[in-house]
Amino acid sequence: MDANYRDYLPFDFANYLFSLTQSHWTAQELSGGNANHVVRAVQTRPRPPANPVIPNHGLPAAATGDDSDNGQASNIARRILTYRTIVLKQAPPYFAKFPDFAFSQRRQFVEAQALRLFRADRHLSDVLTRNPSIDVPLLLHHDEAQHVLIQSDLGSHMTLDKFLACPSTTAESAAVAGRHLGQFLADLHHAYDSDSNALAPGSDLHASLANEDAETVMQGVIANATRFMKAAGVSDYEELGERALQHWMGRKKTAFSQGDIWFGTIMVDPSAGWDSDAPALKICDWEFAGPNEPAADIAQLGAYLHLSSLSSLRTTPSLPVLDVFSSSLYTLYSTSSPPFRTVHEMREFQRSVLIMHGWELVNAAAWRHGLWCDCPGAEVKCEHIKAMIWEGVKLLRAVGQPDDEMEEMLGENVHWFSAFWRSMDDRLVSLG
Repeated sequence: MDANYRDYLPFDFANYLFSLTQSHWTAQELSGGNANHVVRAVQTRPRPPANPVIPNHGLPAAATGDDSDNGQASNIARRILTYRTIVLKQAPPYFAKFPDFAFSQRRQFVEAQALRLFRADRHLSDVLTRNPSIDVPLLLHHDEAQHVLIQSDLGSHMTLDKFLACPSTTAESAAVAGRHLGQFLADLHHAYDSDSNALAPGSDLHASLANEDAETVMQGVIANATRFMKAAGVSDYEELGERALQHWMGRKKTAFSQGDIWFGTIMVDPSAGWDSDAPALKICDWEFAGPNEPAADIAQLGAYLHLSSLSSLRTTPSLPVLDVFSSSLYTLYSTSSPPFRTVHEMREFQRSVLIMHGWELVNAAAWRHGLWCDCPGAEVKCEHIKAMIWEGVKLLRAVGQPDDEMEEMLGENVHWFSAFWRSMDDRLVSLG
């Protein structure tokens, strides 16, 4: 996330931190998501030595043996003061960048819980252990009363799209980044396969990550995609929008998902990987994490990569770099995922990928139009954006066809999916 500059912040982060730590901090707003007020805070004057703080290396308050209010406050200060820079997120009861749109503060509880699980739950902590080139923030404190989440600072790095567009990014480094991300997402989605009840409705984990308001938000996104299709002149926009909505509402939530994975939630440090100069990827913003459709993350991220391949801007990644990253991502995701047990299971997954990729592509084409096109206007503003929307329409229409006709439509119209499609067939063949 990049730094923003404005004179006024709607929440006094510096004074809030002083009240917690008795140390002075400066706060600088960060760009990024739309949901929260987000800052990077930097210690400017250390706490006076007469009242020292000994770091407890991120242990929860209970681990220090002091359960009193003063003891817990001291433990919070110790954890925070271990770091010179930290990131804070304050969640208002609406979208921070769109105050007219309400959004439950439950989202912050979900993010805090997800970050806890990466360190406290053996399934998710194993995912991080197996993927040393991937990092997620460490939860330092969650203030439920003031809706403030404090986490470790992942650093100032390029977002994924800027990394792929950077002149110094080689095809080799893009391929490595794609492989690392594909492996991580496969491991994340299948983290609980050995404990099939963990993500089931009624489980403690499912309840701790449930957020009905987030479901409503996503239904609103599909409504926007439907509106964008209408504006682009799609005659069957209502049917396609209803297809997307019914799939979303009836989806099987059998995978642990990041829930909002796109260019803005993935940062890349080009030379900080565990093996030599390989890139390290840092994934933030876990407000939508939890049980989800197995295809959700790969479809959302794939839609943004697909749109980049259609963009008219010079600032988007070159096609060779984009292709090698995407191919590596899809290939490692498929080869690292369990095999399909039946053709029907494979077809269900394929249709889910297509329908979610389709409406994500339509929505992102118009909503984030500035990423793809510099024509004046907003949303469905020009022929460039309309053409992108029609790429998503092809996928949404293909889903309504029988299997053989769906394959034929994709083969004729959507080069983007050819490598991913072949890799899914390989998952079925591997059954022997």
